[in-house]
Amino acid sequence: MSKRIRTRQPDFPPFKSASASALPSASIILVTYTGAARYLEKCLESLRRLDYPQYEVIVVDNCGADNTREVLQRCRRDETVVLNDKNMGFAGGCNIGIARARHEVIVLLNFDTEAPPDWLAELVRPMTRDQRAAVTGCKMHYPGGRIIQHAGGKINGNGMVEHLGFKQEDGGQFDEEKDVDYVTGAGMAIRREFLELCGGGLDEDYYPAYYEELDLCYRAHLMGYRVVFAPKSVLVHHESPVLNWQSEAFQRLHYRARMLFCIKNYRLRDWLFRFIPYEVGWLRAPWSKGKRKKQIRAYLDALDYLRGRRYSPDRPFPGLALPPDNSAGV
Repeated sequence: MSKRIRTRQPDFPPFKSASASALPSASIILVTYTGAARYLEKCLESLRRLDYPQYEVIVVDNCGADNTREVLQRCRRDETVVLNDKNMGFAGGCNIGIARARHEVIVLLNFDTEAPPDWLAELVRPMTRDQRAAVTGCKMHYPGGRIIQHAGGKINGNGMVEHLGFKQEDGGQFDEEKDVDYVTGAGMAIRREFLELCGGGLDEDYYPAYYEELDLCYRAHLMGYRVVFAPKSVLVHHESPVLNWQSEAFQRLHYRARMLFCIKNYRLRDWLFRFIPYEVGWLRAPWSKGKRKKQIRAYLDALDYLRGRRYSPDRPFPGLALPPDNSAGV
């Protein structure tokens, strides 16, 4: 990764101009693991029906324990498949896909999604209108209706996050294109030029998963770029098919990733005037009951990180065999 900045530096130049009528070429990257076989075929079928002038699909398989690779054998010749011999994590899998990508915009997509034909065009379109739009994200619905899962995200002072519109019925209240703190990596577009400024990919310190996309969006804001919620781009997302968001494993990983995010991005004044007041309020709140011990464990995990302990495919997170599902904040 490139050298980090922790203060706002809006003097970074705008990206190359783009015509409002010309959509840039796009590379869609899916990272698969155990549990993908159930959803992947429908996801790929929906991508084959996209109404978009130039795009490619790259699937990076992280060596899961189901029959995902049997599904991948049925991929079309124009779909690139990369088979890893170990779980590279979400960021690592994405970075392998990014290295293979040929196009101007990198699109990260979860394998448990289904896209309508106009999804990609509407996702990328804000970039054609604004040279400072670095990242865009779509609206997500739960399967079988119009219940919102994600309409952009908010990062709170202690790094905890909220999906805007979460579990609300979609009555048009989130139909305005707007800037947001972050968008979920389950369906986001990133200018390749911006990725190059960030070292060329996602931060693999978050191995195996969570908060990679928040980290990227936060860096975009510090550099004076925009993170845009594109409401006309709509996905169906089945959400964490392998690792349940209420599970012990998810919560430990998610809390740890939150602490890494703050360590990497916060200045001393952020810790003193943002993190600590919000964290104390959260720990005192009745809804944190039952989660405080997990949070203390996350503090210890953060100390391990500061002491140089890093997890990787060759040094897995202890006691956890997890997929690279990127549903941070769900």
